[in-house]
Amino acid sequence: MDRNVLILGQSPLAEALAELIGAAGLVVHRPPAWPETREDLDAIFTDQDRREHYLRHLGEAYREADVVIEAEASEWMDPELSERTLILTAALGHSAAEAAADIHALHRVVGFAVLPPMQKGQAVELAATPWTEARALDQAGEFFRSVGLEPAVVPDGPGLVFPRILCMIINEAAFALMEGVASAEDIDTAMKLGTNYPLGPLEWADQIGLDQVLGVLEGLHQEYGEDRYRAAPLLRQLVRAGHRGRATGRGFYTYTGT
Repeated sequence: MDRNVLILGQSPLAEALAELIGAAGLVVHRPPAWPETREDLDAIFTDQDRREHYLRHLGEAYREADVVIEAEASEWMDPELSERTLILTAALGHSAAEAAADIHALHRVVGFAVLPPMQKGQAVELAATPWTEARALDQAGEFFRSVGLEPAVVPDGPGLVFPRILCMIINEAAFALMEGVASAEDIDTAMKLGTNYPLGPLEWADQIGLDQVLGVLEGLHQEYGEDRYRAAPLLRQLVRAGHRGRATGRGFYTYTGT
C-alpha cells in the first residue's frame, strides 16, 4: 500500500481528504499555508527562484511522496513529479487532461472528484486522460478503496459528474436567493424535504467552499461556452469578498466559532 501522501491545497476538500486518509493509517503530509494568495501560488511556477524556494519549503515530503493529491478547483501542480508518483488531480475547475498537459509524468495522472462532507463508503469519481496508463488508473482505485471510498470511472471533464450536477443546483439556488424567491433557510428546507437531500444546496455549498463551487462553474463555462453554466453574481460577490463558506466563517450563512 502507498504510505506517503502529499495533499496540496487549503480547501475544505483538502482538509476532508487529509482527515480520511490519516484515519486509514497512511502518512499524510501537508504544505505550509504558504503562499497566502492564489496569485502568488500561480506565479511560483513561472519564476524559477520562487519555484525552488517553494519546493524547499515542502521538503522531502514532495520528493518522496507515493501519492500526490492536488485538491483545489484550479490546477497548480508542479510539472516535474517523479515517474513513480501516482498523481491525483481534482477535476473540478478543469479536466484531468488539462492538468496533465503541464506535468512531465502525464501518464501517471488520474482525475478524481469527491466533495465534502466526506465519509467512508462514499463514491469517488475517477477519470483517465488520453495519456493515463491503465496501471495508474488501477492504482488510483486501489488507493481510494484503501481509505474507505468507492471508486467509479467516468468520462473526463470539468466537475466530472456529481460535482458538476451539484454545483449547477447550487448555482440555481444562489440565483433564487439573489432574486428574492425565498430565504436561504427556506431554499435549503424545501430541497431537503422535497428531494431528501442530506443538506440543502446553500449549506452544502458553504461546506464545499464557495470558491470551489465557482471554480467548477467557471471550468464548465470555459469548456462549453453555454449560458447555463454562468455563475450567479451573488456567488461571485461572496467569493470576491472572501466569504467562501464555513471555513472562513461566512458564506450563504454566517458561522461562529470557526
